Amino acid sequence: MILAGIDEAGYGPLLGPLVVSAVAFDVPQPITDQIPDLAGMLAPAVAAKPPLPHGSLLVADSKVVHRLQNGLHHMEAASLIATELACGRAAPAQLEPLAKALGWAGQCRLPWYQWGNAVTPLWTSADAIRITRSMLQGQMASRGVRMPMARSALIDEASFNDQVGKTRNKAAVLSSHGMQLLKQIADHHAGDSWVVVDKNGARDRYLDLLLRTFPEVVWRVCTESPFISRYEWHRPDGLFRVDFQQRAEQACMATAWASMICKYLRERAMDQFNRWWMAESGAHIRPTAGYHTDALRWLSEMAPYLERYGPPQELWVRMR
Repeated sequence: MILAGIDEAGYGPLLGPLVVSAVAFDVPQPITDQIPDLAGMLAPAVAAKPPLPHGSLLVADSKVVHRLQNGLHHMEAASLIATELACGRAAPAQLEPLAKALGWAGQCRLPWYQWGNAVTPLWTSADAIRITRSMLQGQMASRGVRMPMARSALIDEASFNDQVGKTRNKAAVLSSHGMQLLKQIADHHAGDSWVVVDKNGARDRYLDLLLRTFPEVVWRVCTESPFISRYEWHRPDGLFRVDFQQRAEQACMATAWASMICKYLRERAMDQFNRWWMAESGAHIRPTAGYHTDALRWLSEMAPYLERYGPPQELWVRMR
C-alpha cells in the first residue's frame, strides 16, 4: 500500500513563502484500520525523538524539531535524503535545483529567489548525509519499503498575494495546493493508498474540496469531526483513503517528513531573503523568520531602506 502525508509551513506569517509538501511510502502490507508504524519499521535508521543512535535520522513534527539545538541540521538531512530517495539520484549541491527537484517551478519576480549561488547542505554536512542515507537505505531494503514521492509546492509571496487577491481567502490557497498534491498521489500510485493530511484551522468537512479535485469520484464519508475527517474512494485497483487529522505529524511519519521538508524550504527561503536585504541595503538589522510580530519589527527597522532597495511592498508583504 501507499502511505502518504501532506503538510504545510508558512500559512500564518507576514513575510516569506507558503510551502506545501507531500511524501509517499510504498509499504509491503495491506491497508487496515491502523496507520503503519513506519518509525518502528525503519528503526534504528529513523527515530521519532532524541537521543538518536549514531547515523539515524530524526523525523518528527517540524515545529518540535525546529526548537531543538540542531533542528535545522535535522530538517536539512531529512529533506535532502527524501529528495535522493524519491528521485533516485544524489541531491543537488545547490538550493535552486534542489527546490526544482521537489517541484518548485522556479519562476518568481522577487530577487531573493535568485538562488544560483546558494549551496546545499548548509546546516549539516555531506558526510553526515551519506552515513544516514546509507543506514536508512539498508533498513528500507530489508523491510521492503520504498519512498516513491517527495514533492513540494513553494508559493512565493507575490504568487501568494495574487492567489489571495483572486479568492479573498488564504485558506482556499492552501487547500488548492494541498489538493493538487493529493491528486498527484492518486494519479501516480495504484492499489491501496492512505493519505494523512494535517488539519489547518477548524474545518471539519472536506467533501466539497475532494469533489472539485476529483469530479467523477463517488466518495464515502466515513466520519467528520474536529479531530479527524475520513473519506474513502473504492477504486477498481484498491481503496483510496484520505484522513484530514489534527496533529497528523504525530500519527503518521510520512506527514511528519512532509512537514520537515516544508519547514526546511521555508527556512532556506527566509535565509536568502535576509541575506539579500543585508547585501543590498548594508543595514545591520537582526534577521526575521517572517512571523507576524517579528515581521512588523523587521519592517519598522528596515523602513528607511525598503523603497530605495526593494520591489514594491504589495508584491512581497503578504495580504493576510
